[in-house]
Amino acid sequence: MTIRGFRGFSVTILFIGSALTVVATLGPPSFLFIEPTYGSELSPRVSSALIKEFLKIDLGAAFSNAEERLTNSLVRRALARIEARSSETGSSFIENELAKFEGGSSDEAKIEIWKQSKLRPLLKIEIAALDVERLDSLAHPFKSGLMKIREIEFEGSNAAEETTTLGREFSGITNGNVYPESVLAEIQKTRGGVITNDPKIPGKVVLTDRLGLKWGAEIDGIYARGGTKQPVIEVQTPPLYAEENELLNLPIKAFLRLGVEPKYSVGGGHIHIGLDGGIGDDPKRFASLVNLLLSYEDLLAYVFSNPARVHTIKKWSQVRTPSGQYLSSKSGEALNRAITKGDSGFLWTELQRIAEVEAPSREMAINLKSWKGSTTKKTHGTLELRFFNQPKSTTEAQLEERLVRLLVRRASVGDTNPYLYHERISPIVGENALLRDDFLFSEWDSLKTDLGMSAEESEAFTKTFLNQLSDRRHPGH
Repeated sequence: MTIRGFRGFSVTILFIGSALTVVATLGPPSFLFIEPTYGSELSPRVSSALIKEFLKIDLGAAFSNAEERLTNSLVRRALARIEARSSETGSSFIENELAKFEGGSSDEAKIEIWKQSKLRPLLKIEIAALDVERLDSLAHPFKSGLMKIREIEFEGSNAAEETTTLGREFSGITNGNVYPESVLAEIQKTRGGVITNDPKIPGKVVLTDRLGLKWGAEIDGIYARGGTKQPVIEVQTPPLYAEENELLNLPIKAFLRLGVEPKYSVGGGHIHIGLDGGIGDDPKRFASLVNLLLSYEDLLAYVFSNPARVHTIKKWSQVRTPSGQYLSSKSGEALNRAITKGDSGFLWTELQRIAEVEAPSREMAINLKSWKGSTTKKTHGTLELRFFNQPKSTTEAQLEERLVRLLVRRASVGDTNPYLYHERISPIVGENALLRDDFLFSEWDSLKTDLGMSAEESEAFTKTFLNQLSDRRHPGH
């Protein structure tokens, strides 16, 4: 099957068994190059943005249902996979290949550069592999891959997890010699790109890296200690796909190198689950995620929140409605009824009503107003989990992010196997029940079962978090 692209550029696609083979044929030139709107020369950062467009033309509508299957995220994830390889095909390799396009004086020259580029076949291979994996995972939603955290092998993910982004906020205390620009400059050493002032938020700086991803940093408060006042720096990652998980923790690595102090009781390691695509495309999946979080809110807040942060987060199970019912059970039961009714339109309406009307504020442990209904700040199209402490190590950060991926994975089969809310701990008792080790570990075992968590994963969480609760949850720690 041959599909005609832009201005004589065609793509031939062959299906051999279950494998996907893409063969590109170059026709007449004048197809791609968009002159940059700033600067007379193309920087690697600008080139990387254009190369995405080029690749879209190169592969074009090379898939049936191209709008669904060939997406910007697929291209970006393919680039991320190449970037994660050895130094031979790492970030410097990508930058060098992109830089070659600056020497092309015409469309014809740029086509020839692209034909000879070592990046081109690698991208095509990764895109084909990702597409086959996507189709395979749709047929087998929980088929395992491997994800390594230190020496632990974790079970992998399915299609909805892979296409759901996570973004994160990191906070740390500085002695005054480290500035937001300093942290971004540290990330820039790995990611390349340009640091500029945010045009909309005074005092905030933004790193636009070589692949066009935006990292933000700003002063987010003052920490008073021993008669001194120290600035708190907050760094925000861009939304990142599962293949880009390693990038999610560049800020904490920068903190540790620069001497910025992460502290459980200061700020928070809020995680944003992207709802534009992936889990947010189906109301039953989205509702299943909300129900999971509401059901286990007490446990999650107990394990991952420092008591000193109580004033910055509020649980749904602590809020009583005018009728006397607690908000967690009221909202969860409403979603249960809507799921059972089987009307997708009605379920979307209920989700929006809960976000816009029921949710009291953005400061909730499970913040739906980051998606809909905020009147004080702009919405982000995300579900924000505010109960996470600022992690002190990359191991803690990776485990927390893995937990969110597992929540998303369970919810991702909600279209055929929805998760219904159930009140696990009476709001009258609340977190006090979790002070008993037997109850705490019983609840964790239930969560482990609901999420399909492996024994290795559960052991890592137990060692890093549950066994350390007496130390971690001390307000002065």
